[in-house]
Amino acid sequence: MSNQSALIAWKTRFRYCFEMRDKPRLHGTIKLAFDVGADGAITGIKATGLDPKIAGCVAGAVFDLDITPPSVHGAGHATTQITFTPEIVATTDPTQSSPPPPPSGFWCWSDTDVGLCARFEEQCQAALDGYTRTGAAIGEGTKATPCTAQRTAWTNGEYFKPTKKLCGRGCKQVH
Repeated sequence: MSNQSALIAWKTRFRYCFEMRDKPRLHGTIKLAFDVGADGAITGIKATGLDPKIAGCVAGAVFDLDITPPSVHGAGHATTQITFTPEIVATTDPTQSSPPPPPSGFWCWSDTDVGLCARFEEQCQAALDGYTRTGAAIGEGTKATPCTAQRTAWTNGEYFKPTKKLCGRGCKQVH
């Protein structure tokens, strides 16, 4: 898989980074740069522009990209731009079509005192997969529920959570 193909494969995760901010009029570009070692390890990630929280989330998603050694011909450096608009998140691949508008409701998962919701099932699954992989990497098992549909979620203005308890004080219910 080429670097660009790997980034396109993570389009849903990048879209999640954008949509978790819940700022309907926000749009712009994240400039992304990172190094890929001959073994496929990703280092030196730098994501800038648009919004610091979105850039940080995108950088975290890139850290977890699956760029396997057979697709890498020695160490290298990759750069790209990711454009975010309220309707679509596009990489530089013009053949990718825009997703349908968000459905009414959310897809949510939770694990004891952690949980997250997203507008699309794929976004929920990407967040859950990242959570599960991180738990395994640090030697902590997870007992997270699978992504399930629910009509409402709770937000503090930054993230969508499945319950008010997981969201905390000052959160409001959204549909």
